[in-house]
Amino acid sequence: MKTLYTAYLLFLLIGFFYNPVYSQSRMQIIEMEREADMNFKMNNFKEALRLYLKLDSIKPNTPDYYYPIGVCYLSADDNLNALNYLEKFSANTKQLPIAFHYYIARAYHLSHRFDEAIKHYNIYLDQFKNKKGEKSATLVSEVQRDIEMCYNGKELTQNPLEIKIINLGPEINTVYPEYAPVISTDETELIFTSSRPETFGGRIDPIDGNYYEDIYISYKKNGKWTKPVQMSMDINSTGHDASIALSPDGQTLLLYKFDETQKNGQASGDIYISKLQGKTWGKAEKLSDKINSPAWEPSASITENGNIIYFASNKPGGYGGTDLYYSKKLPNGQWSDAINLGSTINTKYDEDCPFIHPDGKTLYFSSKGHKSMGGFDIFISRYDEEKKTWSAPENIGYPISTAHDDLHFTLSADARRIYFSTTRPDGYGGKDIYYADIKKEAAKVMLVHGIVYDSVNKKYPPAKIRVNNKSTSEEIGLFYSNSATGKYSFVLNEGIEYEVYYTAPNYKPHYENINLTQAAEYKDLEKNIYLTPPSERLVKLIVSDSASSKGLKVKIKLLNLDTNDERILPETAGNDGIYIARLLEGNKYNVEISSYRGYSFYNDEIIIPISNTNPPADTPQFNIKLRPLRTGTSILLKNIYFEFDKYTLPIGADEELNKVVELLKVNPNIFMEIAAHTDDQGSESYNLTLSEKRASEIVKYLAKNGISPSRLKAIGYGYSKPISKDTSEEARAMNRRVELRIIDIK
Repeated sequence: MKTLYTAYLLFLLIGFFYNPVYSQSRMQIIEMEREADMNFKMNNFKEALRLYLKLDSIKPNTPDYYYPIGVCYLSADDNLNALNYLEKFSANTKQLPIAFHYYIARAYHLSHRFDEAIKHYNIYLDQFKNKKGEKSATLVSEVQRDIEMCYNGKELTQNPLEIKIINLGPEINTVYPEYAPVISTDETELIFTSSRPETFGGRIDPIDGNYYEDIYISYKKNGKWTKPVQMSMDINSTGHDASIALSPDGQTLLLYKFDETQKNGQASGDIYISKLQGKTWGKAEKLSDKINSPAWEPSASITENGNIIYFASNKPGGYGGTDLYYSKKLPNGQWSDAINLGSTINTKYDEDCPFIHPDGKTLYFSSKGHKSMGGFDIFISRYDEEKKTWSAPENIGYPISTAHDDLHFTLSADARRIYFSTTRPDGYGGKDIYYADIKKEAAKVMLVHGIVYDSVNKKYPPAKIRVNNKSTSEEIGLFYSNSATGKYSFVLNEGIEYEVYYTAPNYKPHYENINLTQAAEYKDLEKNIYLTPPSERLVKLIVSDSASSKGLKVKIKLLNLDTNDERILPETAGNDGIYIARLLEGNKYNVEISSYRGYSFYNDEIIIPISNTNPPADTPQFNIKLRPLRTGTSILLKNIYFEFDKYTLPIGADEELNKVVELLKVNPNIFMEIAAHTDDQGSESYNLTLSEKRASEIVKYLAKNGISPSRLKAIGYGYSKPISKDTSEEARAMNRRVELRIIDIK
């Protein structure tokens, strides 16, 4: 991130340009000085510093070199060397340039010598207080904010955290910058970003003089980190690539990529996602435009269940600079429109690097606003589920927050260890990655982790792990074991009793009950799971008229949702509506009856129970009731939930609408109303028009597929008939539905 001195350096340097005159025999030195000065004025600080240091070695004790060397070191975030040279310049120069006081104040500020920083900030301010113009007003405002942060720093450093900060060592850190660490909940997998010479493409960024960023991965084995490996071109590119978040189970990576197609002079970059497939990371895919925009999205964090993503963006409409937003995953798997986290979290300054703890309600983020002691500090806010509000952000505290930019961090499951990047005197060069043990109460959660095995051959079946709230049957999260290692992990909150189902194709499900209703501390549960291959058992399906209970001969399509195998039970297979099938116990099946004259289509799921005996002692029975088609019969179309303020058919709608086409073709004597609905957002007249457009789109689809429009009546009800008055995004999505109603049978 650019600091204040780089943002308006040219303004500060007007009138300050060194050009000492030496004899003709010193032309090489004069030429080097000219080149150094030119790079300095052009903000090419890295090259300018190289040249000035060379000059300083040739002509030591030359005060004219001290000032630009100090500024160059400051631009490299090396405040100690910057302060050394700026103090030497002050001691050897009678008339100091105006900008000097800002730069030495900045160096004192970064060195946590706050009183001296305030003194020089005020001297610098005195030069501008009476000057008019927008640029002067901006400088005054920003320097006043620097002074305010110095006072914050004085307070925070008087009450330091009880922590021990440890550099991850030369296995991870180098003379080049390392930052943006993300780590799995078991703290054995570390992914981070670095600017090193081996970057793909080998290019150097002309803005900061560093190599383009690439992403690296390391594993902890026997208590030590392995040598980092540059991730493949499915993750990295020849542009900027940076790690920004890792899901708690270590199998979903969010990363930042700079979009080189947007070269309009504005900062641009987007968030991508990659999934771990066994031991290979899949090709990074760009996230939805509900999250990415033509502006800049530099960071993100995803909840443990994958249903909410928090991200930073500087798109228009925020509170100022970069703001934090969130988007929820809708029932159709798409992301909702992004919502700003509001003024409690966001300020007129920059907010960045959100990290949502696995507990789902504790948000950490970086901000230049709030009570920062300088640049970006790390803050914490907690979500109140009853009030639906975030608490006022609190600075995480010194020495994790410093006067430097404190960005890119991740926390352990118990929230007692933080991995972060910063510049410290004990570093190996530039930013390094550190971790700190924080003496604080641990998060009241349970980390559940282990390996899923095949009980027979000890292979690793790719298991799906569904966690439910036992009292409400609400799904808390869906997780997966790694197909190459069998490893899995997830985090559970206190106060709830959970049902945990482990399922895998061609295996019997495994059930665990975990009761945390009395939990009051952090717990670590290592649990290896052994799945048993399933066996088939006879199942009885009874299809009948829902009104008369008369058996019906129909065609039944059975889709095994665990193995994706499909089978058809033809009409001839049934006897008075009774069908016998051999199905895998423990597996979930979708039962579909799509076309039977005089009846509505049927679509539901069944789970084949696991027998406690071998062979099974009984035959499970499932009753399927078909509704007769009568005037007034209503049918809710599943999986057709329109996006907010849209009337184009959502993705996947054709599958459900094709059932309607078949129903109308098998029953050519029925006439149908297509009723569309909206949520509560927008005026009554607007929503009425929007719902009419949605209904018309359905009619167009049916007509295109052979149904006469004369049999169809499109009608929009707006928000007049909601099925839920909740204002959550999930409830609003459910209200944006389509229903069918039979209005005549001829």
